[in-house]
Amino acid sequence: MSTFRTPVREVVVFALLERVSPGDWERYRGLFQTLRYSFPIVVVNRKHKGRVRRKIIAFLKRHEVLWTSMYELLGWKVVERYEMGMEELRKQLEGLRKFLETLKGLEDLPEWLSESLKPGITLGDLPLDKAVEFMELVEKRFREYMEAPKAIADAGAARTRFHKLLRTSKISALVIGIGGKNEQLKRVGERIYELLEKGIAPIDYSYNAIIVAKKSYRYRGVEKTWRSSLGLDPEKVLKDLETRYEIVVPDVKLEFEKRDVGWGLKPLTE
Repeated sequence: MSTFRTPVREVVVFALLERVSPGDWERYRGLFQTLRYSFPIVVVNRKHKGRVRRKIIAFLKRHEVLWTSMYELLGWKVVERYEMGMEELRKQLEGLRKFLETLKGLEDLPEWLSESLKPGITLGDLPLDKAVEFMELVEKRFREYMEAPKAIADAGAARTRFHKLLRTSKISALVIGIGGKNEQLKRVGERIYELLEKGIAPIDYSYNAIIVAKKSYRYRGVEKTWRSSLGLDPEKVLKDLETRYEIVVPDVKLEFEKRDVGWGLKPLTE
């Protein structure tokens, strides 16, 4: 397991989902995969008579509004949730790792026998390998997002595909300028749902702003729009959400911020 620690307090949300409608997986498959890249999530399906009736998902608390909105579009509803600090999760995984080390003696046995004796290690319904993969991905995305503002300004600092696409995109933000923090968070949640409904994956969001990027490119001879699974113009879709107190700011610069819980990008609008 990586020894890197994000220098901010992280909280992981475990949510139990139940199917409430058919949803539209074919329409939103591409959007879902795009979101998985930027906003780490673990998905564990629970089947009944061969069909997935429930899911358990785990994600960072600061991404909750995005993932609950995405799953609502796919026909799922959160029926139970539980929060756990990232450090607490890390300690539990470390305990499981040490337990696994005590099983190394099984390696001396024939493969058919050692496999039958080796227990399947899980954290509740969450397999150990998926939990470790999730934590490593969170650490990777933290670094990538922390370096994003510099990568946009300096081509030499753009070391990932995300950085390079971000650097060559037109970046806009919907900034909410009315109400207190709770009211702004509520409006951000509503606007994120509307963006996702139209196939637009935001770059990130803060308590009072949502960031999108506009860039077209060719992939295997096909014209595509980055972060737009349905081919719509992200900037235009964002502009359609504009109101008197929710203003679209074009060509914004981005800043990385550490928050009370979590981290992320926010637009510099002053």
